[in-house]
Amino acid sequence: MKKSKIKNLKLVNYLSVTGLSAGIALLAVPSNAQSIPIPNLFPTGVDSSGTILGDGVADPHYNIIVGTVSSGTVVNQANIPPVWFPNNSNSRWIWETATGQPIKVTRTFRTYFDLTGLDPNTASISGEWAVDDQGLDILINGISTGQTSSGFTNLDTFIINSGFVSGVNTLDFIAFDFGVISGFRVDSISGNADLIGRNARLIAETEPIPEPSSLLFASGLNTLDFIPSDFGVISGFRVDSISGNAELIAETEPIPEPSSLLSLLVVGLLGTVSLKRTPEK
Repeated sequence: MKKSKIKNLKLVNYLSVTGLSAGIALLAVPSNAQSIPIPNLFPTGVDSSGTILGDGVADPHYNIIVGTVSSGTVVNQANIPPVWFPNNSNSRWIWETATGQPIKVTRTFRTYFDLTGLDPNTASISGEWAVDDQGLDILINGISTGQTSSGFTNLDTFIINSGFVSGVNTLDFIAFDFGVISGFRVDSISGNADLIGRNARLIAETEPIPEPSSLLFASGLNTLDFIPSDFGVISGFRVDSISGNAELIAETEPIPEPSSLLSLLVVGLLGTVSLKRTPEK
């Protein structure tokens, strides 16, 4: 007895991807660049969730390059002069100590952010800052931007459109004090840069995706790219229980039993997508 076999196997332009975790969708996107927020840009006086810190708490995002301590400290509300721009729900004044001391010094406050996976040539950052008494300059990766702050009664806008590099970047604010009490403030800081990648991205959503979720694929070898983005502390990426099915275009000729198993190996972290066929009856 003869069995039909598969000859001149081709993949039809349709593949259904199933088994991804709920809340994860794979979407085909245009090849043009996509801009996303730059992670880990924080105003002064907040924690990693953006919540305002209390008096005397160390600021986790702004380091003091030369000083008696390694990080900025939230200035006590009771020590803040009434002429300073008021603290608000976005940011607070910081300095070397909670009492705004020492005075008559120059201090550099440094924050770090990471552009890994982003195009540094498309990066841009803006925000507002103030210093008691004067902001002398803002440096991006050690390069002067020539931007200053006029004082402590209001916030001055800064914009940075160049000087970025791949990977970790530094942003330095140089503050100078004349006397009495010192303070440094950054508010409303944010930035954007284009993703580096090809024509696929990973989008996390809060709701399960209706079944089935499908993509159009080309004939022959296909690639499936996941482009995750990290926003701080620790990074990770995972795909579980991925599988797929496709219709087969074939001609029939006798073949011996048993029917075979075709496996399409997707190179990378994706594992194996298996394409099963059964003999025609």
